[in-house]
Amino acid sequence: MIYLIASVLCSTLLVIILKLFPKYGVNTLHGIVVNYFTCVLFGALLHHVSIQQMQAAFTQDWIFPTIILGLLFIVIFNLSGISSQRIGISVTSMSMKLALVFPILFGFIFYHEKVILVKMIGIILAIVAVVLSSLGGQEAKEKRATNKWLILLPIIVFVGSGACDSLVQYTQKKYFVDGGFETFSIMLFLVASITGLLFAIFIYFRDKEKLSVRSVIGGLLLGIPNYLSLYFLLKVLVTTGWESTIVFPLANIGVVVTSALIGILVFKEKLSKVNLVGIVLAVLAIGLIIAAT
Repeated sequence: MIYLIASVLCSTLLVIILKLFPKYGVNTLHGIVVNYFTCVLFGALLHHVSIQQMQAAFTQDWIFPTIILGLLFIVIFNLSGISSQRIGISVTSMSMKLALVFPILFGFIFYHEKVILVKMIGIILAIVAVVLSSLGGQEAKEKRATNKWLILLPIIVFVGSGACDSLVQYTQKKYFVDGGFETFSIMLFLVASITGLLFAIFIYFRDKEKLSVRSVIGGLLLGIPNYLSLYFLLKVLVTTGWESTIVFPLANIGVVVTSALIGILVFKEKLSKVNLVGIVLAVLAIGLIIAAT
């Protein structure tokens, strides 16, 4: 349970730091790229992984899904940013959070995880809670799309986020049942950082956006909780013996509830009655899913 709580807290910290980027003049793309390099450096120092070990990782069986995950990480993040600007934050946020249905279905279909009534009720409540907690309040104003094809953006974010969770789930179950995933997590962020760097260089030549000290600091602050959120999630999957149909709903709903509470207490955000109902259902869903463990 301690690893799950740690993963939720780190993921919530990510949300907070990203929320503060515009306030402190941090270029989001630059901050994200620096963040991924920070993940690599922090992970290598934390687990004493050498350059030679990272080079040897390219010969491992798990390197292909790792490369796919690294590419998905940077692509989905940038698409979610575009979707937030062109379609709306609430719709995009809901698309990302609802992606928890992918690893749940994956667990039921491919890993034949137990279908227990209490757990199923909890999962259904979790999905409803995500929808209700993500709906904009009275003060929220969504930007209307000027191009009908832009509606595909949140759909792509939904599918891409689900693919990331499912691929993490698959890789852990196939290659790291007993642990040893530290180099995998580092290589994942290395691929994301290199891809992000190439994209940032392209943007620089197009828009002449220079890397600022604030973006570097923002990326450094983001990198450590970003790495730890994935590391602790993998620790939950390896050490608890819990099925993924329990871990992923708990992790996602935990972030929803914690982020909402911090938004209210720290940022003085006002939630609508629908949002509050969503949070209450989220807490109830957590209790039911834990009861099924």
